[in-house]
Amino acid sequence: MATYIDGMEGGKHNSDDCEVSHTPIIKDKVNRSNIAEHLIKYQLAMVGKTMEEALLDDMWFFNWKITQEKYDEFKKYAILLIKKVFKCNKKRAEKTFAWFDLEFGLSILDKSNKM
Repeated sequence: MATYIDGMEGGKHNSDDCEVSHTPIIKDKVNRSNIAEHLIKYQLAMVGKTMEEALLDDMWFFNWKITQEKYDEFKKYAILLIKKVFKCNKKRAEKTFAWFDLEFGLSILDKSNKM
């Protein structure tokens, strides 16, 4: 079963579940085989980058940073999506997100250190 992601709320869950103000609109058919790619694209869109730009920069995950607020928003979105796609509980989704974030997550911008 596929999950379609669209709209400002980050998918088919209602806006009360995920208060998102400036989330990128990405309309993908998300399933087990493409969820990682979707989450990477989604995270990159949050910082104004594309997958094509990432492919041109071997060090994209070190060079580009995300604010703490955007990271928290992305994490909430990703965990809800992982729960839905993999039909797992929140704890398992959080563990899965932690592995994803370790491998593909952008560094969080330190407030004392500008981009």
